[in-house]
Amino acid sequence: PPPPPPFSSRRRHTRYKDWSRGLGDVYKRQIQASIFAVSCAFSGCHSGPAGPGLPSGLDLTSADASFASLVNVASVEVPTVLRVAPGDADASYLVQKLEGTAAVGGQMPVGSPPLDQATIDIVRAWIDSGAAR
Repeated sequence: PPPPPPFSSRRRHTRYKDWSRGLGDVYKRQIQASIFAVSCAFSGCHSGPAGPGLPSGLDLTSADASFASLVNVASVEVPTVLRVAPGDADASYLVQKLEGTAAVGGQMPVGSPPLDQATIDIVRAWIDSGAAR
C-alpha cells in the first residue's frame, strides 16, 4: 500500500493513530526497504560495522541491523538523546538529523537532497506509534 498522506499539525495525532492500527510489516517494507536501504545504507555511509569511516558503526543495511542500531540506542554525537525514542519522534535524533534540526552535524542524507517531508512523516509515524519491529 502507498505511504500515509502527509500530516497536518492539527490532525497529526488522530492520523498517526489510524495509520498505526495496520503497522504489520510497515517497518520492514516502508522504513527499511524504501528509506534506510536506499537513502542511508546504499550510499555506503551507514553500512556498519564500526571503522575509521564510520566510528559509530551505525548499520542500516537490514531490518534487524537497523532496529538494533537505532531503537533505544544513544546517539554518538549527543549521548543524552536516543537515536529513536519509541513514542516520541520529536525527541529522536534520527528525526532531528533528517529534518536538519539536530544540535550537532548536518542534515541527512549527506551529499544527497534531503528527504521530502512526506517520507520523514512516515518515519515520524513509525516512531510515534512505538517504533515496532
